[in-house]
Amino acid sequence: MVALCLQVSVVLAWMAHYAYPQPQQIPNRPETGNKPLEVKAGIQLLNIYSIDSRSESFEADLYFWASWQDPRAKEVFAFPGEGNLTVSRETAWGTDQKLWNPYLELNTSALASQDREVVTIYPTGMVEYGSRIVGQFKPPEGTMNFRMFPFDSHHLRIEVSSFVYRSNEIIFRPDSQLVQPEQLLSIYEKVHMQEWKIKGCRVVKQTEVFTGTDSDAVYSVIGFELDVVRKSAYYILRWVVPLVLILILAWLALFTPVGRLDVQASTVSAAFLSLVALNFVIASDLPHCEYLTLFDHGLVVAYIAVLLIAIIIFGGAQIPE
Repeated sequence: MVALCLQVSVVLAWMAHYAYPQPQQIPNRPETGNKPLEVKAGIQLLNIYSIDSRSESFEADLYFWASWQDPRAKEVFAFPGEGNLTVSRETAWGTDQKLWNPYLELNTSALASQDREVVTIYPTGMVEYGSRIVGQFKPPEGTMNFRMFPFDSHHLRIEVSSFVYRSNEIIFRPDSQLVQPEQLLSIYEKVHMQEWKIKGCRVVKQTEVFTGTDSDAVYSVIGFELDVVRKSAYYILRWVVPLVLILILAWLALFTPVGRLDVQASTVSAAFLSLVALNFVIASDLPHCEYLTLFDHGLVVAYIAVLLIAIIIFGGAQIPE
C-alpha cells in the first residue's frame, strides 16, 4: 500500500512538472573575470530625412550592429556545418530566451525596426546583433548651437548604451572597421541632404551617471557624432536679402519731399511691419533660445535703424519752416 502511494505521488509530481511552465532561466553575462565585457558597436547611415531645428532633433534611417564574445552561444543551436548561424531576435531573446541579452538602447524616442532584426552566431563564439532602424534621434543638450544662424553648424550624435548593465559589467567600443578616420567615412558616405552638408564624423566614448535609490549608477555610452553645416544660400535669398531691402525702403523715406509726411509715415510703418512679420517667420523655424542668433542681431540693428529714421522724419516735421 505504501509502495502504491509512492508511485502515485511520483506520477502526480511528474504531471505537475510538465503541466505547468517552469520558471525561465535567463543566461547570465558571459564570464570575463574582473573585467567588463567588451561590446563593439557600429552604424551605417542610409539617409537623414530631416534635421528639425525647432525640436532640436533629426530623423535617420540606419544599420546598427553590436557584437560580443559568448562561447556558450554556439552550444545552444545546431550549427550548419562550418558556416554561421543567423536567427531572428524573437528566437534568441523572445519568450523562451536562449542567449544572453545586453539590452541595448539608442537615444531615440520613435523607433521602428519593422522586424528587421537578426542575431548571428559565429563558430568562434562571437554573437552579433544587427538591425535596420528608422528613428527620431535627439542629440545631448548643448550639441546643437544656433548662435551663428543661418551660418551655423551642429553635432548630431547617435548614442548606444545598455539600460541594464553598468560600466563595470559592459563597456562599449567602436567596431574594428570604424577606428581609423578614413573608415568613419563609410558611416555617412551614402547620405546627401539639400539643406545640410556633413563635414566629418567621430566616435565619442563616455560614461553617464544616473542617480538611483541607493547609489549613482554609471553606464558606458558610445556615440557616433556627425558634424553638419547648414547650406545658407536658401536663407540668404529668402531672409537676408528681404531684410536688406526693407532697410533700403525705410531709408528712401528720407528722400521723400518734406511736405509729404503721410508718404514718409506710410513707408516707415510698412518697413516696421515687414520686420515684425520677418521676425515671426524666423521664430517659427528655431527653438526658443535664451541667446540671440546672428540673424537676430541683424533684426535688432534693423529695428533701431527704422526707429532712427522715424525720429528724423517726425522730428523734422515739427521744425517750422
